[in-house]
Amino acid sequence: MSDQTVEQLTTTVVSSLKRASVWWLVRAAISIIIGIAVLAWPDKSINVLAFLAGLAFVFLGVVRLIEGIFAKDASGASKTANIILGALVLVLGIVVMRNPALTAVIIVVVIGISWILEGIATVAGAASGQGNWVTVVLGLLVAIAGVLVVIFADGALIAYAWLIGLTLIVVGIIGIITFFVARSALKRV
Repeated sequence: MSDQTVEQLTTTVVSSLKRASVWWLVRAAISIIIGIAVLAWPDKSINVLAFLAGLAFVFLGVVRLIEGIFAKDASGASKTANIILGALVLVLGIVVMRNPALTAVIIVVVIGISWILEGIATVAGAASGQGNWVTVVLGLLVAIAGVLVVIFADGALIAYAWLIGLTLIVVGIIGIITFFVARSALKRV
């Protein structure tokens, strides 16, 4: 490879990275703004996220239905499966969009129940010789956390919203730091 080719390649790569880094900064800023909004209005954020999830389900359901009805190269079983799945996902999406808050609470309760079952399974595994006292303690803590999540589902939902908001802010801050580090490195090239 000639020096001129390497120079052109380097210039192209650096130029592309500079353009991409601006979008990285924009994404980071949006992440921070959304994170702050979620922290400021966790209840409304939960409803918006649940509604958007419902909207996504509706879209996916429609796509599956179309695929099941109009796919020319699919087998009969594949078409049937797509139609059934599409109809179920579409109905689920409509239910979620009509009741976003209730749907969010149900999801948190399901998470809590899964933690209870996981904790019980962990303790049972330890009792049958697949662990030690640390495993038992861990299983009990997971089961207790699951019970608390089920009992205080609304509070757990707010806690999840806060966790999501804080995560978005941290990811945004890391993105901004990455932007400035990359920008500094690109100036030296």
